Amino acid sequence: MRVLFLQRHAQAESGAAYADDHQRELTDGGRRDAVAMGRHLARIGQVPAHVVCSSAVRTRETSEHLMQGADRSDITIESTDRLYQATPETVMEEIRAMNGGHGNGLLVGHQPAWGAVIQRLTGAQVDMRTGAIACIQLSVRSWSQVQSRSGRLVWFLPPMAVKGNGLQ
Repeated sequence: MRVLFLQRHAQAESGAAYADDHQRELTDGGRRDAVAMGRHLARIGQVPAHVVCSSAVRTRETSEHLMQGADRSDITIESTDRLYQATPETVMEEIRAMNGGHGNGLLVGHQPAWGAVIQRLTGAQVDMRTGAIACIQLSVRSWSQVQSRSGRLVWFLPPMAVKGNGLQ
């Protein structure tokens, strides 16, 4: 059994402020949301052991602030160009290529691929807003065995739910 967390990057600055979309940074609110989500994951005992994010600045910042909130600076964050503007199939390939030694992992990236991958893995449709995390339980022994419909959506949590319910 594997557990996969998929997180869309937290709220980023407007694209109009940047000549290159890849360089967009998080807003102050996006940073706070990512920290709050990390605290919540730590509180419920579901901090991922392995983190892979898109090479975009906003996804790297989301990953860093999430781990800061979880108080887990010991977890290495890998960054890859393959998750920036990725197709759902590319995301599935990245999932299958994850290190076999980790029972759970987090991918941080972008819409529309994230919503499509969640639907492909679980059949569930979710509104993947900025900062939201989906927890998917995969009925596989290794990451390389992940296929369509091999997972079940265990929970889905947008930052507003964490902040709105005093869970941060």
